[in-house]
Amino acid sequence: MIKVVHDAGFHTSLPDNLAFRIDNLTSISDAERLRQVLDELPGVTTKDIALDTREVAINYYEGWIRFARKIVKTLEDNGFKAHILTDTIIFETEGMVEVEAHDVRAYLLGVFGVCNSDVGVDTSTIKVVFYRGWTTKEKLIKTIEERGNTKVKQDLWY
Repeated sequence: MIKVVHDAGFHTSLPDNLAFRIDNLTSISDAERLRQVLDELPGVTTKDIALDTREVAINYYEGWIRFARKIVKTLEDNGFKAHILTDTIIFETEGMVEVEAHDVRAYLLGVFGVCNSDVGVDTSTIKVVFYRGWTTKEKLIKTIEERGNTKVKQDLWY
């Protein structure tokens, strides 16, 4: 798909970074072993390992979600309890009706990196969960406003 977009004269790319939380990352020796496991994966370089937050950031060169899941499986196979980090944002909207809400939810789920979306017509809110760094707040707002015939009044990071 990216090749088709490039052939049409446009630039596009997929994310090349990923953040994990490693639940059982407790010591420097764990961090060293984790770095060794990650460095053995083709195309992966370890960017940062933070013991205090148990978060790991990596760069990789096969930017698609199946590869991210392969990384998690490899970590789990080596005894690490890994989770891909997600962010949640809640948007307050105005003027959305039930029919538009279904469209907005479906279109948000089509945005690359979005894991889940929930639209509350009665509360005028839209909750979006996405893989950290894989989409932008601006892209989500654009999708909501274009597909929902509504205006985003405010966003609240969760």
